[in-house]
Amino acid sequence: MRKIFIVIILCTISLKTLGQSTTNIISIFKMQLFLDKTDSVFSGMNTSIQKNDSLYNAFSEAIDLKIDTLKVEGKYELTQSVLAPKFKFYKLSQRDFTRKLNDNELQLFWVFGEKYMVMAINHLTGSSYRILGFNGNDFLNFLSDYLEIYNFTNEKKLNRRSFFRSYHLEGIDLKCLYKGLQADIVERKKYPCLKRASELITIH
Repeated sequence: MRKIFIVIILCTISLKTLGQSTTNIISIFKMQLFLDKTDSVFSGMNTSIQKNDSLYNAFSEAIDLKIDTLKVEGKYELTQSVLAPKFKFYKLSQRDFTRKLNDNELQLFWVFGEKYMVMAINHLTGSSYRILGFNGNDFLNFLSDYLEIYNFTNEKKLNRRSFFRSYHLEGIDLKCLYKGLQADIVERKKYPCLKRASELITIH
């Protein structure tokens, strides 16, 4: 009975979501990029400049992004079932500017790591998670939320080991992310999946 009730609720939420405007992936990606950026300090700049709504609006208007959706593979009940958590993964495929920027704007608005930044979004809650290439990483939060949602809506419980065996994301080593973030010290050479897009890296 509980499972039937949950299915009805999820179907209702899904239909309601489809009836509304779709999640603006570009806007969420821009916000994550803006918040993730370290503050730039350069010769002659006004050091009183802080991250705020006005600066974000200027950043958002100056940046043009193209996003690809990554393919998720795995067991049906983890990826396609109506009871499966509704996460999708997006990769920055191209970054450009909408106009020519002056030197100060380039310092403030430059985005590193074209084609190396990945973000996850829960399309039922709108929660977003930095997965690859950002200065911060939210994979452990994603994993915790995924397991919590799955185990709430499914009678057969899912643990971390089963998740890694049965859930695969195109081009990304999820086990590397987990092991690297669980380590006492972040070792980006040992766990290349943790490298930040702002670092000088070579992708083969």
